[in-house]
Amino acid sequence: MSEIKANKISPAIGTDVTMGDSGDTFTIPAGVTLAGSGASLTAIPAANLTGTLPAISGANLTNLPSSPNITLGTTVATTSGNTIDFTGIPSGTKRIILSVDQISIGSGTSGPIVQLGDSGGFETSGYLGSAFFLSSAGIQQASITTGMAMLPSTNSTVTSCGAMTITLLDPNTFTWCSTFFAGRGDNITGHCGASSKSLSAELTQIRLTTVAGNLAWDAGKINIQYEG
Repeated sequence: MSEIKANKISPAIGTDVTMGDSGDTFTIPAGVTLAGSGASLTAIPAANLTGTLPAISGANLTNLPSSPNITLGTTVATTSGNTIDFTGIPSGTKRIILSVDQISIGSGTSGPIVQLGDSGGFETSGYLGSAFFLSSAGIQQASITTGMAMLPSTNSTVTSCGAMTITLLDPNTFTWCSTFFAGRGDNITGHCGASSKSLSAELTQIRLTTVAGNLAWDAGKINIQYEG
């Protein structure tokens, strides 16, 4: 079996070819078909794919790098309303990231949550999780069953900047898990929460709201991104 050293190109038709040293290159002549048990191209770095590749028949192309299928939503101001919904999340989505910037409510102390929804609507119960509020004054915590946990409580002076990651655990039971990490911009305070929830069907939408459900947002903005 002949070996092609670096920068030698165009092996003779019918010649067995193996790549020898790192950096070896060769050109497939026009009209030549790769065949046989060794006819495979593997682990081609994206940086080395330039120009137009000729059509290759009979070859196995494996481990080629691919671009992640990430979709960014439209930023929404959290300056009014009790709920903010993101709908139309496509089938096959496996991860959702909800980013929040300086969100707060106008009055009340009910904690913010994220509710998951499917074709039957939003699920408002059956969540398992808790949230924590960490500051120099100590730790505040709460168990939350009406949504994915973000904060145990809040008020008009509390603003949150951070992100919630929601990932698919089991597609057979439509089970999702979430983690939330955030902080305040005006003092040394950290927020965190974690939850799980099984839906009755495939997830199609998420909602930002509060445990009370009737408190109005008065500042900040949010957005989501999702990928399959």
